[in-house]
Amino acid sequence: MPLFVVIVIMTLTLTIDAMETPVKSVSPYGKYIVKYRGFTETPKNFKLEVGSEQQSLTLKRKIEYALTKYPAVEESLKSIAIKCNLAYVNDIGLEETCPTELQRATQAYIDGEQCAVVRPEYQCVTFAVCQQPKLPCSGLVSSTCLYDGFRYFRAWVYCNSCGFKLVKLKLPQCCSCKEFQTCPDR
Repeated sequence: MPLFVVIVIMTLTLTIDAMETPVKSVSPYGKYIVKYRGFTETPKNFKLEVGSEQQSLTLKRKIEYALTKYPAVEESLKSIAIKCNLAYVNDIGLEETCPTELQRATQAYIDGEQCAVVRPEYQCVTFAVCQQPKLPCSGLVSSTCLYDGFRYFRAWVYCNSCGFKLVKLKLPQCCSCKEFQTCPDR
């Protein structure tokens, strides 16, 4: 009988300890503690899985040659071609609290490999880059510019390891001023 009592007390102690431990929530912007309803530090934008560096002529030729062997990919690209206007509109008289530069993706990182976006001028896969103003971006001290307005893109990429691949990318289209709280010192 005394053995049973010890096991029950140990179980209750473990349960109580688990309830007192602050729960960390997964946030792409940083470590968020649910118990304190705050971040451990100022939230930051995460690294996007795309880039906008200009593609080399050699790479473009390699892709165009490979397209001749895959007419279905060529047809798919023709059907999704759109006019890509990279203009970011800011109305006259309104101050931009989080200046945003819209860039066209020319590369994507798929499973750790750098792949080229096929004919980026056809596919118009865009993403926002936040131009950090002086902190804070609002009247409150705890505010910062973060990615916002996410959109999904289906895009053809060319990877050295596997050739053509149709991928789905989730990319921000603007930046917004977000208010946050930091955790109290413990």
